[in-house]
Amino acid sequence: MNLYVKKHISYKAKKNMLSFFVIAAAFTIVYCTFLLGAERIAAKGKREILPLSSQSIVMSIKNDTASPDSKLPIDAAFERKVPLYISDIPKDAAKTQQIAGFETVSVYFHEAGKTETLPLEEYVLGVLLAEMPTSYGEEALKAQAVACRTYAVYKVLNTNGHEGAGQLCTSSAHCQAYADLSKISDERLMIAKKAVDATKGIIMLYKGEPILSVFHAASVGKTRSSAEVWGGELPYLVPVKTSEDAFMSVTERRGHGVGMSQYGAQCLASEGYDFYAILSHYYTGVEFGNVL
Repeated sequence: MNLYVKKHISYKAKKNMLSFFVIAAAFTIVYCTFLLGAERIAAKGKREILPLSSQSIVMSIKNDTASPDSKLPIDAAFERKVPLYISDIPKDAAKTQQIAGFETVSVYFHEAGKTETLPLEEYVLGVLLAEMPTSYGEEALKAQAVACRTYAVYKVLNTNGHEGAGQLCTSSAHCQAYADLSKISDERLMIAKKAVDATKGIIMLYKGEPILSVFHAASVGKTRSSAEVWGGELPYLVPVKTSEDAFMSVTERRGHGVGMSQYGAQCLASEGYDFYAILSHYYTGVEFGNVL
């Protein structure tokens, strides 16, 4: 008679066997992972690893901020770091004297119906606060301050005055808007005053004469010429490339489109251009003078 004897395996033995299988499985996983990693390292070692030079880093940063088509060229005018003052004496000696002594202006406040004499820089401060948001970059605000100052000087020298014997007025339809400084917050006043003080007395000139430094909110692709809009050709108000459509999602022109684009000035300021470069781009062939 054959007897089948069932062997009894103890609990301790079962536990030891289970531990063995767990350890073996873990070792297998670790070993396979090691082999896979080694193969990847070997394959990577066969590739050509190019050094990342500082030039390639700079180029990658530039490519992230603007395409080659929207990037403005860097030329002598855009590398200007200090003011360019008048190098020749203008032919009109009387006008030269007027430019040199331009410390105050008489302003007709059209809403109040009164005329006041203001220091030129105080007038520029009020206009800057009315014409450009103080949230714009510092160099854009400086460019706007110079444009406002230049426009004021041009108007005084080339117009017959205003109602109430004012040289200028506060109507944006005729001259430039003006903000009541008493109603401006201390923070905004400080920002604007910094831009005005940094450009104190600086104006733009073309062949020794103050220019008609008109400006507008935004253009798309390029600005317009004075001849196209008003019929009078001025050599410093010609179409130039502007890049706000690439940076600020501007899809339509805002304003007449002649002279400096304020959105464009902000874009250039954010790219590191100073106010001389911004103005030199939007007003073709200008130089810089000082009226104080």
